[in-house]
Amino acid sequence: MPGDFEVLAEVAGQPVAGRRRIGRGQVIALGSFIGQPYADDAYQDFSSFIKTLLQAADVRESLRVEAESLVFCHTGMAGDRRLVFLINPGLQQTVRVGSWRAVLPVGTTGEDLISGRQVRVSDDGVQMELPKHGVTVLALSS
Repeated sequence: MPGDFEVLAEVAGQPVAGRRRIGRGQVIALGSFIGQPYADDAYQDFSSFIKTLLQAADVRESLRVEAESLVFCHTGMAGDRRLVFLINPGLQQTVRVGSWRAVLPVGTTGEDLISGRQVRVSDDGVQMELPKHGVTVLALSS
């Protein structure tokens, strides 16, 4: 293993958790399917563990998506506009996209590039209907 890899835990003499510092950040690797039971049945201990890791790394959520079922979300910048891509693999559903104020400030306006509908960020974020197997791309001005 590279010299800058720090072993955090071992089992039977083999590393199962480690850390590598990169620039001002770090990567923590776990040699396990630690989240598999959580995927089957969410439990508080694992949620608390992940929350502790995120807090230790000073990670902040960029977007929060509230939906009736699974929705994929990705965001990034295109010039001075924030693009939010929402993909709905299931049935039509209501989705709310919110965030901490630095990412989607209240009053931010934009449009749904697919439907042409104008949107505005309120205290609750942006709420919309996603069609069955639908895709939405929001372009929000900063």
